[in-house]
Amino acid sequence: MESHEAILTWFGNSSQLEVLKSSIEIDDADSFEIVIKDNQMEIHVSSPSLRSLRSTVDDILACLSAAEATLNEIEE
Repeated sequence: MESHEAILTWFGNSSQLEVLKSSIEIDDADSFEIVIKDNQMEIHVSSPSLRSLRSTVDDILACLSAAEATLNEIEE
């Protein structure tokens, strides 16, 4: 079976990245892996089809964007 993969990279300070990580960890953890190193978070997404890969990436980006917007509001 064919597999499709994408790597999303998010930059920020370590405490922000930990909050962002926890905002998406509860999603379908079987379809992605999160690695945080220094001030960078990488999300490795894999899926058997391009359609489901795109759907998973869209969901992750939407969650990260919402969480980041909330963090920015709190920090101001």
